[in-house]
Amino acid sequence: MAGRVIPGPEGAPCRVPNKGRGVAHSSTVTCGARGTACNCNGYSNRCYFDQDLYDQTGHGGHCLDCAANRAGPNCERCRDNYYEREDGVCIPCNCNEIGSRSLQCASDGLCQCKPGVTGEKCDKCADNYFDFGPQGCKPCGCNVAGSRNNEASCDPTSGVCLCKQHVEGQQCDQCKPGYFNLDLENEFGCTPCFCYGHSSICSSASGYSQSVIESGFVRGEERWRAEDGTGRSISMNYNPVAQSLAVSSSGREKIYFLAPDRFLGDQRASYNHELSFLLRVGELGPQASTEDIILEGAGLSISAPIFAQGNPLPSTQKQEYIFRLHEDSQFGWSPRLSSRDFMSLLSNLTAIKIRGTYTYEGHGFLDDVKIQTARRGLFGEPATWIEMCTCPEGYVGQFCESCAPGFRHLPANGGPFASCIPCDCNNHADICDSETGRCICQDNTAGDQCERCAKGYYGNALHGTNNDCQPCPCPNGGACIQLPDDTVVCLECPKGYAGPRCELCTDGFFGDPKGRHGPPRPCERCDCNGNIDPNAVANCNRTTGECLKCIYNTGGFYCDQCLPGFFGDALALPKGDCRPCRCNPYGTVSERYGPPVCDQLNGQCQCKPHVIGLKCDQCEPGFWNLTSGVGCEPCNCDPVGALNGTCNTDYGQCVCRIGVTGRKCDMCEPFHYGFSLDGCKPCDCDQIGSVSLQCDATGQCPCRENVEGRRCDRCRENTYDKQAGCRDCPACYNLVLDSVSVHRERLAELERLLADIVSNPTVLNDEDFEETLSTVMTQVDQLWEDAREAAKSGGDKTVAQHIEELEERINGVKENAQIYLDVQGNDALSKAFDRSNQFGQQSERMSKIAREARLLADEQEDDATSIEVLAYNARNTSNDAFELARKAMDDQRNITDFIKKLNDDVQGLSSLHDSTMRTANESLQQAKLTYREALEINTEASSIAIPPIDTSVLKAQAVAIINEAERIKQDTEGLIDERSALITDIEVQLEVTSDLVERGWIEQQITTELLADTFTAEGKAKEARAKAEQTLSEALETLAILEGFDKQVQESRLKAEATLETVGEIEALIVEAETQTKEAEEALMGAESDAKDARDIAKDAQSTAEDASNQAGDVRTKADATKNEASTLNDMADELAGRVAETDARVSTFEAQALQDEQQVMEAQEKANQAKDRADEASSRVREAYEFVQEILDILERSPDLDPEQLESLELRLEEAWQMYHQSGIESTVTELSESRSWQERQISLYEEEIRRLRIEVQNIFEIKISLPDGCYSQTKLEP
Repeated sequence: MAGRVIPGPEGAPCRVPNKGRGVAHSSTVTCGARGTACNCNGYSNRCYFDQDLYDQTGHGGHCLDCAANRAGPNCERCRDNYYEREDGVCIPCNCNEIGSRSLQCASDGLCQCKPGVTGEKCDKCADNYFDFGPQGCKPCGCNVAGSRNNEASCDPTSGVCLCKQHVEGQQCDQCKPGYFNLDLENEFGCTPCFCYGHSSICSSASGYSQSVIESGFVRGEERWRAEDGTGRSISMNYNPVAQSLAVSSSGREKIYFLAPDRFLGDQRASYNHELSFLLRVGELGPQASTEDIILEGAGLSISAPIFAQGNPLPSTQKQEYIFRLHEDSQFGWSPRLSSRDFMSLLSNLTAIKIRGTYTYEGHGFLDDVKIQTARRGLFGEPATWIEMCTCPEGYVGQFCESCAPGFRHLPANGGPFASCIPCDCNNHADICDSETGRCICQDNTAGDQCERCAKGYYGNALHGTNNDCQPCPCPNGGACIQLPDDTVVCLECPKGYAGPRCELCTDGFFGDPKGRHGPPRPCERCDCNGNIDPNAVANCNRTTGECLKCIYNTGGFYCDQCLPGFFGDALALPKGDCRPCRCNPYGTVSERYGPPVCDQLNGQCQCKPHVIGLKCDQCEPGFWNLTSGVGCEPCNCDPVGALNGTCNTDYGQCVCRIGVTGRKCDMCEPFHYGFSLDGCKPCDCDQIGSVSLQCDATGQCPCRENVEGRRCDRCRENTYDKQAGCRDCPACYNLVLDSVSVHRERLAELERLLADIVSNPTVLNDEDFEETLSTVMTQVDQLWEDAREAAKSGGDKTVAQHIEELEERINGVKENAQIYLDVQGNDALSKAFDRSNQFGQQSERMSKIAREARLLADEQEDDATSIEVLAYNARNTSNDAFELARKAMDDQRNITDFIKKLNDDVQGLSSLHDSTMRTANESLQQAKLTYREALEINTEASSIAIPPIDTSVLKAQAVAIINEAERIKQDTEGLIDERSALITDIEVQLEVTSDLVERGWIEQQITTELLADTFTAEGKAKEARAKAEQTLSEALETLAILEGFDKQVQESRLKAEATLETVGEIEALIVEAETQTKEAEEALMGAESDAKDARDIAKDAQSTAEDASNQAGDVRTKADATKNEASTLNDMADELAGRVAETDARVSTFEAQALQDEQQVMEAQEKANQAKDRADEASSRVREAYEFVQEILDILERSPDLDPEQLESLELRLEEAWQMYHQSGIESTVTELSESRSWQERQISLYEEEIRRLRIEVQNIFEIKISLPDGCYSQTKLEP
């Protein structure tokens, strides 16, 4: 038999080779007319021709009866509900029919589980799921914060979650009765309500933030103390280097560190939180005890060993110790207290003791003590463990610590732990003091329980009616008593009243209460201004109040005046200010009766004419003779001979000028003449040549015969020997006399010539003199031009070189002048000697002329020496100017260094800005990651592998699928309705976030404007600084014009300008920072649109979720997570809003500071202008002095032979120029300008510091901007 025939296409048979017993897997099967072998991968030997398969693949053989659980046209895959193992064997999936979405598993053998189902075969509920059934497993919904060990876990059958100690509920989402604040970080889940024992219902209070009380011992002991176990104080040492406290014991006693007051008091906020510190000891082998850590308060005391709560034993190395303040036994506090007692101890904590020594003669060191607590305020992480109690009737307050109106504590002053009971007020009050129980009485009653009538009322208050107490018939509501006969007697008459009904005035008071002497008047204290004896009686009239017994020399109706003959303030304290007048009887107007009187207030006596003084004991200036009895007489001093119009008040002697005498200074003294405003000059008559030492009014002395001269001090011509009476000269001397006459005429001609030179310098005929004068003037002009050139440019020479050159030129001028004087003077002297020798003899007069010429030469030499001294002083002044210029250069270098540091700070700000941008980008990436997670959920829902379904079964399942889809749709719509409130909340949060973004943008605009104002103030400060530097430069330039040195100041100015150029770079950096700020603002403006896009995406995801019903459980979980993230972002936005508000307040402060700085800039500018004016004035005066000196030098150069009077005049003018130089105050002006420059430098430093602080604020604003989210992450919850 050739082979079996299998029906082929169109009746064509397929032939199978016959190999014996059967067909091997590798047998080749041929099919009819096609003649093509079947490809069954060795898993089948039968196939048929499939036209559709042939059209698709080009091979029409479709295998039949695949072996080894295979299927497919070529047996290329595992059959349904099987998967292929790594070795190629098809293994059954064995998926649980109840827990699996399909019996077909994945390629790794894992089944596709229904929601809440897990396991390889989908045969059990996943963690935190229960109720295994056809719909999968239901989520337990365990609250992680309330679950044991913060791990969601529940019973897979009942779904009951495993809760923490103080938590209850199916899902561990509720605190047990008497507890509150379900907290993830709380080991016990919830915190017990304290409420001082008055309530067991409470909740978390708002408005508290987490805080830490800390002692780091940075600045000292911080009021920590030390004592031993008996309470004896022990000295404690502070180590400023290690910043720690140290104690030591002298034996085996325990030494404790005691915390200061800020760690004590009401510390309930530290309940179930940590007390930590760093401790080390100085020795090995510590011995712990049960009282190493001690807490005391509210009459209770607990302790714990140092090794409790897993802490190590102390060692020589610093270790951290942490103790939780909770009553649970695991924390090792003994004796063990209830939660209420433990909180009571913390509510009034009086001592925290930390043992420091653990060995014999041990040492202990404490550092960094902290206790976690909470404080009022919203800055920081919120503290939710602070309770807000729901108080029963009679109690009020956050902790039920006070009694409500109408209730009081029992016992009184029992504190917040005492019970509140209704007030007992005998029906006379509705409320009482909550602490003492004292009633706030009405109906004119008094007493703690309103058990008696109030003061000023009488009756029986115990009756309990509102008419129990009636007013007393006494003045001012005084107290009274009702006698048995119903008579009412006043017990407390007002001060000053007496009598049964207070109808009389007592001693020391006056009035008429009953109107016996006219209209009724109340009793008033007699007003005698304290000028009476308080121990005396009848000091005043009881009806009128007139004072009758005044003391202290006072009088008047109220003892308010001093008696006649006395003065002072009768009302002054201490008393006794009325003093006797003690007027001078000669100068005071006498009274008709009694002693003289004076002004009552100041004691001024009534003076006679031209008499002055408080007591009329002095004459007016220009008057004398007080004892005349009619006043003072005028001095009548001569206006010419007297210095002023005053005279001696006793003798009338005027103050005379020099040489003037007489009582009125109206004549010259003996041997004086020339009565004038300058006084009288001495006659100084020659005793030999004068007949008398008294001269006439012109000063001419009476001369003897042949004697002449004003002083009679020389012989007449042609006579000699004054001692012998001026004898006649020999006849031969007539020739000499004639020669002298000739010389006299020439001298007269020379005087006229000099006068012409003074009036018209061009009229000169002496060519030698003109040539010499021209040479000297050329040298002076050259010196002046060199000084001016040095002042302008300075060249390449230093200041010292200029000074040396100036000295050389001055010395040259001096030498030329000296040579000229020596040559010309010696020449004139030689000519005089020659002329004298020609006439045979030398007269005494010619010798005198020669000596005078020599004296003039010596004087000119002295003048040259003076010029040398002036040059030396000029050199010293120039050195001072050089030092000042060098100091200015140093100051400029310091400014340059500071600006470099400022640039470094700006670079640091840029780095911080880049870091903030990176943080913002990370936040953006996190948001995108959340968005991608949502897309992945959608993708998972869309990419669920649908198992292959045979076409023949598809129609049969269509109806079931439609029904199932309808049911899922209904369930989805139900879930959407249930979560509609959540979607609404998310939209509200979206609007809040948008408002927050808008507020942040507005705050940023305000901050940007303030920053611009700050930069404007900075520019004004720079401008003031430039003006100040310009003023100082002008002052230094003025000094340089005087001394000829300005080079170094110019160099300093150039360096300052180079330094100021760097300011532009800083401003460029600031502009760049503003640009980045605007970019951040634009990013914020886009946040709202991003949030709207996120909402649209959420809606699209919602519609997509309707097609992915089998993934509804996972999507719901993801949506819950998204809601939590939205809440977190909302909290972050609130926190950022707080930071923006705080920054706004600080920017307002800086705005005020900027206005103040602007005012200081204006003041600095005004001072700089004043300094410039003073410098200009000083410069003008110095120029005038310089012109005076130059004019004197010109006269000296032009006229070497000056007479003594002209030299004296020049000397006076030189002294005047010197005075003008000193009056100019150039040196003090330079000092003031230097001080002003220093002040301005300090101000600039302050402005730059303010700029640095403002830039820090800008950086804070950047951080706030960057911290704001780029988009809203509160996406709409996806529901199936």
